[in-house]
Amino acid sequence: MANDRDDLQHGPDAANHDSSEPRDWRFPIVGIGASAGGLDALRTLFEAMPADTGIGFVVIQHLDAGHHSMLAELLSKYTAMPVVVVDNGSSVKPNRVYVIPPNTYLTISDGILLLKVPPEARGLRMPIDRFFCSLAGDQHEKAIGIVLSGTGTDGTLGVREIKANGGMALVQDPETAQYDGMPRSAIATGLAGEVPVRVWVPGCATGEEAYTLAILFAEAFDRAGKDTRLMVFATDVDTEALQVGREGIYQEHISASLSRERLRRFFTQEGDHFRVKHWLRDLVVFTPQNLIADPPFSKLDLISCRNLLIYLETRLQEEVLRLFHFALKPDGFLVLGSSETLGHQQVEFRTLSKKWRIFQPQGPARIGLLEIPMTWEGVPPPGACPREARGGASRAWPISRRRPWSRPSPPCPSW
Repeated sequence: MANDRDDLQHGPDAANHDSSEPRDWRFPIVGIGASAGGLDALRTLFEAMPADTGIGFVVIQHLDAGHHSMLAELLSKYTAMPVVVVDNGSSVKPNRVYVIPPNTYLTISDGILLLKVPPEARGLRMPIDRFFCSLAGDQHEKAIGIVLSGTGTDGTLGVREIKANGGMALVQDPETAQYDGMPRSAIATGLAGEVPVRVWVPGCATGEEAYTLAILFAEAFDRAGKDTRLMVFATDVDTEALQVGREGIYQEHISASLSRERLRRFFTQEGDHFRVKHWLRDLVVFTPQNLIADPPFSKLDLISCRNLLIYLETRLQEEVLRLFHFALKPDGFLVLGSSETLGHQQVEFRTLSKKWRIFQPQGPARIGLLEIPMTWEGVPPPGACPREARGGASRAWPISRRRPWSRPSPPCPSW
C-alpha cells in the first residue's frame, strides 16, 4: 500500500467522508479485471447486467500508459449505467461504473477510490491484484472480484484475498476468453467459480419461483460436486412485489410446502416468518422490467416463463417467444406453464418434454422480426403496477397479479 504522500491529491468526496460510519450500509462492490481481449468480455458482461442492481462496478484494465484511454466511452455504449473515469477521492456509488485511468494504481479505502502513480517498470505492474487486495480488506463479504480475458497471472493473488475475506470470486470461462492466461490462473487457485448458468424469470412477482430455481440449481450442483456459479434474473413491472423478493421474508406457512431439510439449509426462521439466507439471496437479482418495452437479457441457459403468456394477446405472445428465442443460448431451455403452448412459434423451438412444457431454441434468431413496441395501450411502463396502466383494467398486463405461494407446475417444488 502506498504512503499518503504518494497518493494523488484527494477529491472532495474523500475530504467529507466519515470513516466512522457503520459498515452495514454498504452495498456490494465488484472489481473487474481485464487485459488483452477484455473489451469483448466487458461488453458481454455489461450488456447483460441490469442498470439498477444496487451494485458499484470498478473496471481495472491493463492500459497503455502513453495513450489516452477510450474505455469509458466504449463501455457507455453497452450499459445504461453512468460510466466515469476515476478521479482520486471518488466515493463508489451503486449503479455506476468506474474505469481506472492509464498509468495509475487504484485502491479503495472506506469506499473511497485512491489513485497512485506506479513506481515500477511497466512489466512488473499488477494493477488488478492491487485493487482486488484492497477491495478485499475494505469491503470483506461485500467484495466481488471478476477475472476476464488476459495474459499472465494478474488477478490470481487478488482472488485469494477476496475469498479469504469472505467475498466472492468469478472467472470468465477460459473457452470463451480471447486470451485464457488470467482466467486459467485464477481458476487454478480452486477458489473461483465460472458463471456457465444464467437464468431469467420474467414476471417473477414476489420471487418464490426465482428462489425455487436457485434452490434446485444449488442442490444439483452439490450432487454433481461442481462449484458452478449461478445468476438468476428475476424481473417484474411491480416494484413493490420486487421489494418483497429482495427482502426474502415469507410467511410461516411455507413450511407446509418445503421439506425440513430445505427450510434448515435455505431459510432462517424469525418468529412467524422465514427469511431467505444471505448466500441464496445473493444468487437472485431482482430488477424492474417491462417484458414488452424493455431490452431482454442475453446468452441465457434457462428462461422460466410459466403462466404469464396466457395473459397476453396472441400477437404479443408471438413477439415475446421470438424475444426468448433471441435471449437463449442455442443449447438453452425455455419452460412454459402447463396451460401454455408455443402457438405459431413452434418452428423456432424443438419440444424436449411436452408434458413439462420444456423447449429448446432451434435455428438462428430472426432479429428482423423482433418488433417489440416501446408502448402499448394497456401495458404499464417500467415500474408501474398493472392497475396504473392506461387503457383500463380489462387490458392491463397483469403479470404481477400472481400472488405468493400459488402452486407452480412441476418440476419446481411448490412452496
